[in-house]
Amino acid sequence: MHQRPPLVAAKAHGFSLLELVVVVAVLAILVAIAIPSFGGFIRSARQAAALTYVDAVLKSSTIFRINEGRWPQDWAEMQQYSGQAGTGPFSQL
Repeated sequence: MHQRPPLVAAKAHGFSLLELVVVVAVLAILVAIAIPSFGGFIRSARQAAALTYVDAVLKSSTIFRINEGRWPQDWAEMQQYSGQAGTGPFSQL
């Protein structure tokens, strides 16, 4: 006697193309949301660093004024009052 093949095929292992497309679409949406937020964190960090540098320049020039009786003429003069030579805002100018 002849046997009929089963009507339901065995489930193939792995993911279908549709499942992969859905996952990629969800990841793309998450990345599109996350990138601007990450950019905001970077901007905030740069602003905080700039404020720190401005504060360091203000303090260094004030200390120079107190000690020397005049304002510094250039960055080299102020650098001796910056605390750590070669670091901070004076190393980047």
